[in-house]
Amino acid sequence: MKKIILLLFSTLFLSLPLFSQDPQEAENLLELINGERRKAGLYEYKTNDDLQVAASVRAEEISKLFESKRPDGSEIHTVYSEHGISVAFYGESIRTGHETADGIFRAMIKDPNDSSSILDMDYTYVGVGIYKNAKNIYWAILYCSLAD
Repeated sequence: MKKIILLLFSTLFLSLPLFSQDPQEAENLLELINGERRKAGLYEYKTNDDLQVAASVRAEEISKLFESKRPDGSEIHTVYSEHGISVAFYGESIRTGHETADGIFRAMIKDPNDSSSILDMDYTYVGVGIYKNAKNIYWAILYCSLAD
């Protein structure tokens, strides 16, 4: 009986994903960012599906190489064009270790670089990607203004 239970538990555990995306927490962070922009009298950032996908790709990539360069050595701007996004201006914030949108937002507000991106008037769009694996949670926030 113990062997059967152990076998069932092992099978169940091995079938669970070792990574995931979290669209609800991404949406929560977008709302917190836009709330901060509203408080400052700024327009809200927009988003779109392509930008959200690009941010999710970057979140997974930073789980392999935690820097603003892609694991293949290319620059971050290439993630935009790979997803059909033509940008005039772009930027990126990467973070790790925070479980919730509220936690990551509080950390971003305390960081002068991240807080300036949140309130930047040159950007009009933002995408939020979250990647969770067995070790950590990775957040990629992509800022941009679309090219005309």
